[in-house]
Amino acid sequence: MTINQVKTGWQVDIQPGGRAGKRVKKTFKTKAEAIAWERHIQAKVQESPDWSPPKKDARFLSDLVELWYQHHGAELRDGVGRKRILLAMCDAIGNPRADKFTPDQFAEYRMKRIEAGIKPNTMNREQAYLRAVFNETIRLGH
Repeated sequence: MTINQVKTGWQVDIQPGGRAGKRVKKTFKTKAEAIAWERHIQAKVQESPDWSPPKKDARFLSDLVELWYQHHGAELRDGVGRKRILLAMCDAIGNPRADKFTPDQFAEYRMKRIEAGIKPNTMNREQAYLRAVFNETIRLGH
């Protein structure tokens, strides 16, 4: 139980949505009030997804590129070329899951490409293309 006695009464300290969820603390005069409030909050979690931690995104980076192409890239003059570049980038990075992709992975990819003779300006463009994929995904609410 997460109810402790403190100087001012009974304190409830819970994370109803789990480890990644919101943390809620409140102090009551009686233990019965504290227990009732804790049960009320636990019930609220079951009813409302707002209290639950967000679900993990199991899509791969290439899936986000496909989503970007369908919703935005297909309308660009060079959308097919950008999609090709982005998919090649995904393959070179190892096509990680989107939620596991880190800036360090891109920095390593960038370093290898620059060592291979690719100009930094080209790498800046590729980074902008990849940023556009994530921005479009966020904008769409996916």
